Amino acid sequence: MNILLISNKDYKEYLKDHKVTKSTNYYEIIKYLEKDFGAIIIDSIVNINILKLLNNYPKYTDLSKTIIIDNHLVCYNLFPLFNIISSDKIAELDYSIKEINKRNINYNVSKSSIYDEISIILKRLGLSPDKTGFHYLRKAIYECYNDPNLINDYKKIYNLLEESFLINKKDIERSIRYSIYIGFKKSDYDYSEKLFSNTLSYEQIQPKNSEFIAIVLEELLSMHHKTYY
Repeated sequence: MNILLISNKDYKEYLKDHKVTKSTNYYEIIKYLEKDFGAIIIDSIVNINILKLLNNYPKYTDLSKTIIIDNHLVCYNLFPLFNIISSDKIAELDYSIKEINKRNINYNVSKSSIYDEISIILKRLGLSPDKTGFHYLRKAIYECYNDPNLINDYKKIYNLLEESFLINKKDIERSIRYSIYIGFKKSDYDYSEKLFSNTLSYEQIQPKNSEFIAIVLEELLSMHHKTYY
């Protein structure tokens, strides 16, 4: 596997079976990240702004391939998508690389990462994965993320969901509406207020299906510094 190592150390014992590109220069690293690495290892002891680096990844999916060797337990709250191992458990490095390699082989990493992000947003809004509406919404938002023009054609979105899940579109619409209704009672109030405070009319107790999809899509796009057009 091709590995980008951001460290002053070599970790040869654990990386001997891999092709390693090593650097501690921020601007050099940014250029390297344009290439395709199977794993990215960051040693937090290096004098580099890890948060700035992660935010400037050219490919968001590389977060799921990143391993941080955390020497001072300072990285745990940065992102939910990468692996963090303590420097006193460096033997776990080999295991983490194997897990990343297995995931790269067996899964569509790009799709998995976006799905994970949508799931996090939906759960913060109180929606539960044990409801079918959760999965219909996640699929709808994912499809709109790939083709934002779909947001202007909800008939087409429901047709896509009907084809994917082999369920009548009326049942899909009803399940989504019910999941939103249940979710809004349990949501993270501050988060839902941030997303929906200026969009719901006084009479509404929950957003319409179309409003919900559009607003969650906008949140996802803003996380990735993207826009509709």
